[in-house]
Amino acid sequence: MNLTWRHPGVVSDTVDGVTIAIDLDNGSYYQFSKDASLILNGLPGVDVNLLGSEVGGIKVQTFVDELVQLGLLEMRSIDAVASAPPNFVGDGLSFQTFTDLAHILMLDPIHDVDPPMGWPHSDGPQT
Repeated sequence: MNLTWRHPGVVSDTVDGVTIAIDLDNGSYYQFSKDASLILNGLPGVDVNLLGSEVGGIKVQTFVDELVQLGLLEMRSIDAVASAPPNFVGDGLSFQTFTDLAHILMLDPIHDVDPPMGWPHSDGPQT
């Protein structure tokens, strides 16, 4: 079993060393520190020895467990080659959660079409 992004519910990408993940089930998106991104970029081949270590005083296993609890990561049976241990930059294992665009990310661009209002359009309150 390997740790991986929950599929098909989570999409992610890394730009300039920072990973962004979007939970497609609730519209929340997450921005991860560079150190956290180094671990996440090793998925699904994260070395189990890395899970027992600490980065910036935070246990990697505790960090990973939090992401599993949030529904971002899951254990799946996937063939994976163990990734090399990362060279951490020192910004710790952290992430920010954003929900400000959830109402937009949750729109269904096929079924929420309203020609006079534009596409897509939500009938709900705009915040």
